[in-house]
Amino acid sequence: MAVKIFSSFKIWFIVFLYLVSMTGCTQDENKDKKITVVFRFDDPSALSSLDIEHKVIESFREHNASVTFGVIPFKCKNTRDPSTQELMPLGEEKAAIFRNAAEEGIVDLALHGYSHQMCAKNSWTEFSGVAYEEQKERLFKGKVYLEKIIGMPIQTFIPPYNTYDLNTLKVLERLGFKILSAGVHGAVSTESHLSFLPMTIRLHQVKQAVEQARNSSDSEPIIIVMFHEYDFLDVKVEGITKRLITIKDLNTLLTWLTKQQDINIMGLSKAYKQISNLSSKRFKYVKNYDS
Repeated sequence: MAVKIFSSFKIWFIVFLYLVSMTGCTQDENKDKKITVVFRFDDPSALSSLDIEHKVIESFREHNASVTFGVIPFKCKNTRDPSTQELMPLGEEKAAIFRNAAEEGIVDLALHGYSHQMCAKNSWTEFSGVAYEEQKERLFKGKVYLEKIIGMPIQTFIPPYNTYDLNTLKVLERLGFKILSAGVHGAVSTESHLSFLPMTIRLHQVKQAVEQARNSSDSEPIIIVMFHEYDFLDVKVEGITKRLITIKDLNTLLTWLTKQQDINIMGLSKAYKQISNLSSKRFKYVKNYDS
């Protein structure tokens, strides 16, 4: 059986072709395989659009599907400004909405950083390069607050900007996290016991990714779709121009996916429970073939 992979399209092609030559697997041998699709909605916070969050929840509810919300517990106003700022904690109104959706099985909740604030100007990271103790303090405070206001345990971490370092891995394990969902280029230690579920594509690439998964030698392909409120044409965001999809398009996409008998839509937490090999060794193996 081929090793599981997740990736940008470049990795899909490189690694799948490598595995075919290595294992001798053919498409016929995998004709009954199931494709896992995970939707990861980043940045819900005290300052994000409740209207869009309602619409995303309703879209997945209508299709009896699950989506992971990467929630920011304490949001700063300007994420690119590393100077001291007032932080806005997630309020009870949104917490109640997320909690109810989670209890329905519609929303799967994850911690998305502490404040999403860059640690240095133009660094595009909140955690990479930050001292171990400082990372631990931020992640501990964020996890405790989110668990308290939501009222349920949080075991998944999504680092802002998909960036982190080896200290982040150590802190996550120390604090009891089980799942890391970043990008395919993140740091990895084979000593880590975390499960790695990196994002692989954006919303407008889903159908292409499904087709590639069907044609691959992988017996259990995983597609992880990252999106934000500013990806929707329905939202006006200053400085954001490259948007290709509407909420209506999301509904159309979910309708198409749910009609495909070989596709299962689930959140990161369920994927963690159902997929057999999400180890650091597998993640490192995949990274070796990304060029």
